[in-house]
Amino acid sequence: MIEGRLQKTAYALILFALCFGLGGCALVEEAQKLVPETELVIEETTLEVRSDGTWTETIIDGLDQAYYDAKELKALVDETVSAYNAQEKDKPVTVEDFTTDEKGISLKMSYPDAQTYAAYNHVPAFQGSMLEAQMAGFLFLNDFRKVADGVSSAEKIPNGEPLSHKEYLVLVTDLTHVVRMPAKVKYVSANASVTEGKIVRPEASGSGSKEPEGLVLPSSAVYAGTGSSRQISEAEQEEAYLYIIYE
Repeated sequence: MIEGRLQKTAYALILFALCFGLGGCALVEEAQKLVPETELVIEETTLEVRSDGTWTETIIDGLDQAYYDAKELKALVDETVSAYNAQEKDKPVTVEDFTTDEKGISLKMSYPDAQTYAAYNHVPAFQGSMLEAQMAGFLFLNDFRKVADGVSSAEKIPNGEPLSHKEYLVLVTDLTHVVRMPAKVKYVSANASVTEGKIVRPEASGSGSKEPEGLVLPSSAVYAGTGSSRQISEAEQEEAYLYIIYE
């Protein structure tokens, strides 16, 4: 604990020196890059998007012995990761941690970017500019909520206002995880809410909150349900997307 306090004090002194001794507080933003991102204590299934573009997924769930045991699950994860990495050697998926206890499992995996997360998990995922997202097939048909002072409003707004801010970035994923963002969120799709400025939580109720089955990226043909031949509408597809527009 004392060592941790000393480290924090050292980082604070670095920021102070750069701000006041090297020509102004404009350098603080650059100085903050010297401070390692704090390791978070994750207590629920979460996607943490880091400032370098990497995604870290932590899955926390109960372990129902009626369906599988920990060893079988670990073997399955290792097998799928090895198979994926054998084909995608330049952008490998990494299993960082796998632990079990009487409460269940905790599986932590890291991905070099959104595209790798999407390809490995067979789910929609994107991170980049608003224009790039639209070119990739994401339509932004949802209503949105504006975020002020770190909290999303209860009022829903049409997509016109968020789409007018082409200077912002956007992250798209599904509704299965809480998402921790690396920067302040400005707008979020109406199927989620924002707390503490950077934490996006999908809503547990509403027509847009159902977990998508067999959903693939919008650049491909999109179908609902494993083995189903029913093509879903654009509106249904959009309900399964979580849009996060951020600085």
